[in-house]
Amino acid sequence: MKLLGSPVNGPTSSPMQFAYKNLLVMLAIATAATIGAGLMSRTVAFHDLQLWAYDFVVTHSPEPRASDKVVVVDFDDATLARERQFPIPRDVVASAISRVAEAGAKVIGLDFLLTEARSEPQDAAMEKALAQAGNVVLASQAGSGGIPPLLPLRRFCLPDPANFGDCTQAAFGFAVVNLPIDNDGFIRRFMLFSLDEHRSEAFPLRLAELFTGKPLTAGKRDASFHGHSVPYAGEDATVLIGSWARNPAHTVSAVDVLDGKTRASDFRGKIVLFGQSNDAARDREFTPMFRLSGPDGARLRPSGTQIHAAAVATLLDGTAIRPVPKPLVLLLTFVLTCGSVLIWLRSNLRYSAMGAVVLLACVYAASQLLFAFGHMWLPYLTAEASMVLAIPLSLGYQFVNERLHRSEAVADRLQMMNLFSRYMAPEVANEIWRQRDNVVLAGEDRVATVLFSDIRSFTEMTAGKPSQVVLAWLNQYFTAMEEIITSERGFLNKFIGDGLMVLFGVPLSEGHEEDAAHAVRTAIRMIQKLDEVNAARPLDSPLPAFRIGIGIHTGTLTAGSIGSRNRLEYSAIGDSVNLASRCEGLNKDFKTEIILTEATYKLVADRFSCFRDLGPARVRGFREEIRLYTVDPRSDNTDVADARSQTLRPSGLDANRIRSGPARTGSRP
Repeated sequence: MKLLGSPVNGPTSSPMQFAYKNLLVMLAIATAATIGAGLMSRTVAFHDLQLWAYDFVVTHSPEPRASDKVVVVDFDDATLARERQFPIPRDVVASAISRVAEAGAKVIGLDFLLTEARSEPQDAAMEKALAQAGNVVLASQAGSGGIPPLLPLRRFCLPDPANFGDCTQAAFGFAVVNLPIDNDGFIRRFMLFSLDEHRSEAFPLRLAELFTGKPLTAGKRDASFHGHSVPYAGEDATVLIGSWARNPAHTVSAVDVLDGKTRASDFRGKIVLFGQSNDAARDREFTPMFRLSGPDGARLRPSGTQIHAAAVATLLDGTAIRPVPKPLVLLLTFVLTCGSVLIWLRSNLRYSAMGAVVLLACVYAASQLLFAFGHMWLPYLTAEASMVLAIPLSLGYQFVNERLHRSEAVADRLQMMNLFSRYMAPEVANEIWRQRDNVVLAGEDRVATVLFSDIRSFTEMTAGKPSQVVLAWLNQYFTAMEEIITSERGFLNKFIGDGLMVLFGVPLSEGHEEDAAHAVRTAIRMIQKLDEVNAARPLDSPLPAFRIGIGIHTGTLTAGSIGSRNRLEYSAIGDSVNLASRCEGLNKDFKTEIILTEATYKLVADRFSCFRDLGPARVRGFREEIRLYTVDPRSDNTDVADARSQTLRPSGLDANRIRSGPARTGSRP
């Protein structure tokens, strides 16, 4: 609904403009939510939550089988109970190494630090076992934070000055066993190279290279090994372990090896890692497997050697986890957030909530599937945090938007009610508001019935009379007439001095016949009411009895809001209005009180009695003669139909045409 001269005047928004506005709103909310989620992801709490989400994906993926290429010889609690001393004597470890080497192990990794001397018999036994095996890689620690590196004793490994990491006697070589620890104290990655000046190979990589006989080719963002891509998890060339399992490799108790209870086939052609998981060694670490429980109900904490075994299996099987690049994560987050915003803006609250839950579940499911079958890590919490942030932003926008539209609707209602409520029955004005989509206030051609009334010889009768008395009588007269007009669903459009202009059929119509019947009935009741007013006039009244003339015509007119930007009124113009006014003036010539044109008469001829044909007459301002009729207001003119029981319906020249103006957009109160 647009009002002429009002601030909201102008063409309504087209569907293209409406879609463009919604697109801008969606992009704005999605951008704000994405930025908010990005800022949240920088906090310590969110980072820890993201790591927990990673562990959740790890522990809910299909658990891989233990690697058939790696075996762990574990100096466990049973071995410690047998030896009854800690550290485990080196000659006992040397004996186990010799047995495994004789069984045909291809590579042996000793996850024991041989950095301090023990008794001569123990060190001699270890030196001999290393030399005889010829394929043992010893453990070393890279220096960091001012802590010097720890290298094996020279009798166990004399470093090759030409190739750091190789030994010229005893052991085959050495490699760093350091494992990077995340901020929450968990181990999820392994290093490819040490971070010191030597940049020596890490323990898992050295064992894998010796086993395959192929070197790793390092790049800027990832490496290549054994026909597999090894993506980096950070700038420090660390790799996310992808072969997490309760038992990443077949584990053999050192007791069984020492007692000869194992078979040569258990070790032949394999990588054999020596480590210790006993409580005294304190080599159990927090990993994603800590989220799971063991048979005894305790949380799983694998030993460092088992973590190395999982890292070796990751390299050999090509299961290293590739993190989704951050720019792509940001783009996916933005797109998913746009979808979430669209759901909240286009659906009702119940379906929006259901859609949001489904979308959040789909994001997690996609991340889980990518990890399990594509060895990719999609940090889904970032996207989900953005989608969750979009909820209050979307609802807040809807609230503000609805409040703005409500304010606009209230202003429209106030403007419309100001136009009509003073001149119509309140129920009619409310009906106009309820059917506001069917009302065109900007102006359109309509078929309506116009009634003009005027007091005969008013100026002469009031000349010399006190103005206060005249004004009081006019107010009494107008009040009485207004009650009749509003009860007949007429629109009291104007007070013209002592005259009235009343419209029937605009802005809403009951049909041309009913509108005309209302007008004729109004005229009859106005004459009858004036008789009552005159009869009730005090005998000492300075004013004489009054008479009025009424003219009625039904025809096409133009109705709409007329006025300035700050002051409007709803009115009608056209020849039909002028003809009704001229008919009212002809009452003097015909000595009548009510005159209606043939157009009105034809609509109500069978509705009232006591019509009299006045014949064709010349009407000032009109070329052709117009046939006129009158009706006796004091005869029995009971309408045969109770028009007041009819329901308002849209008016217009075509009953199927509701309005000629553009469709209204926006929400309503």
